[in-house]
Amino acid sequence: MQGKPLIILMADDDEDDRLNTAEAFREHHLANDFHTYYSAHQFIVEDPGMRNARLDLALAAQTVIRNGLGLLGVSAPTTM
Repeated sequence: MQGKPLIILMADDDEDDRLNTAEAFREHHLANDFHTYYSAHQFIVEDPGMRNARLDLALAAQTVIRNGLGLLGVSAPTTM
Protein backbone atom coordinates (compact mmCIF):
# COMPACT_ATOMS: atom_id res chain seq x y z
CA MET A 1 0.00 0.00 0.00
CA GLN A 2 2.95 2.28 -0.42
CA GLY A 3 2.08 5.64 -1.95
CA LYS A 4 -1.45 5.83 -0.53
CA PRO A 5 -2.28 8.65 1.90
CA LEU A 6 -2.22 7.72 5.57
CA ILE A 7 -5.89 8.64 5.98
CA ILE A 8 -6.84 5.90 3.49
CA LEU A 9 -4.72 3.34 5.28
CA MET A 10 -6.34 4.22 8.61
CA ALA A 11 -9.96 3.99 7.39
CA ASP A 12 -11.98 0.86 8.14
CA ASP A 13 -14.20 -0.81 5.54
CA ASP A 14 -17.26 0.63 7.21
CA GLU A 15 -19.35 3.08 5.11
CA ASP A 16 -19.12 5.93 7.63
CA ASP A 17 -15.34 5.78 7.54
CA ARG A 18 -15.34 5.86 3.74
CA LEU A 19 -17.66 8.86 3.75
CA ASN A 20 -15.52 10.63 6.36
CA THR A 21 -12.39 9.91 4.35
CA ALA A 22 -13.98 11.32 1.19
CA GLU A 23 -15.16 14.41 3.09
CA ALA A 24 -11.71 14.93 4.62
CA PHE A 25 -10.11 14.81 1.17
CA ARG A 26 -12.72 17.21 -0.19
CA GLU A 27 -12.06 19.67 2.63
CA HIS A 28 -8.32 19.38 2.18
CA HIS A 29 -8.52 20.01 -1.57
CA LEU A 30 -10.88 22.97 -1.17
CA ALA A 31 -8.67 24.56 1.48
CA ASN A 32 -5.59 23.99 -0.68
CA ASP A 33 -7.25 25.41 -3.81
CA PHE A 34 -8.50 28.47 -1.95
CA HIS A 35 -5.08 29.02 -0.35
CA THR A 36 -3.43 28.86 -3.78
CA TYR A 37 -5.92 31.38 -5.20
CA TYR A 38 -5.63 33.65 -2.16
CA SER A 39 -1.83 33.64 -2.40
CA ALA A 40 -1.91 34.58 -6.10
CA HIS A 41 -4.48 37.40 -6.01
CA GLN A 42 -5.01 40.60 -4.06
CA PHE A 43 -8.44 40.64 -2.46
CA ILE A 44 -8.58 44.29 -1.47
CA VAL A 45 -8.45 46.09 -4.81
CA GLU A 46 -9.86 49.39 -6.07
CA ASP A 47 -12.45 47.84 -8.39
CA PRO A 48 -15.48 47.33 -6.11
CA GLY A 49 -16.95 44.56 -8.28
CA MET A 50 -13.72 42.54 -8.22
CA ARG A 51 -13.16 43.22 -4.52
CA ASN A 52 -16.69 42.14 -3.59
CA ALA A 53 -16.52 39.04 -5.79
CA ARG A 54 -13.26 37.95 -4.18
CA LEU A 55 -14.52 38.64 -0.67
CA ASP A 56 -17.71 36.71 -1.47
CA LEU A 57 -15.53 33.82 -2.65
CA ALA A 58 -13.63 33.90 0.65
CA LEU A 59 -16.88 33.85 2.64
CA ALA A 60 -18.26 31.01 0.53
CA ALA A 61 -15.07 28.96 1.01
CA GLN A 62 -15.24 29.65 4.75
CA THR A 63 -18.83 28.43 4.92
CA VAL A 64 -18.20 25.27 2.92
CA ILE A 65 -15.07 24.39 4.90
CA ARG A 66 -16.75 25.09 8.25
CA ASN A 67 -19.76 22.94 7.31
CA GLY A 68 -17.55 20.14 6.02
CA LEU A 69 -15.46 20.14 9.17
CA GLY A 70 -18.68 20.03 11.18
CA LEU A 71 -19.68 16.87 9.30
CA LEU A 72 -16.37 15.38 10.40
CA GLY A 73 -16.92 16.45 14.01
CA VAL A 74 -14.10 19.01 13.90
CA SER A 75 -14.56 22.61 15.03
CA ALA A 76 -13.27 25.51 12.94
CA PRO A 77 -11.66 28.59 14.47
CA THR A 78 -13.70 31.79 14.27
CA THR A 79 -10.59 33.96 13.82
CA MET A 80 -7.02 33.41 12.78
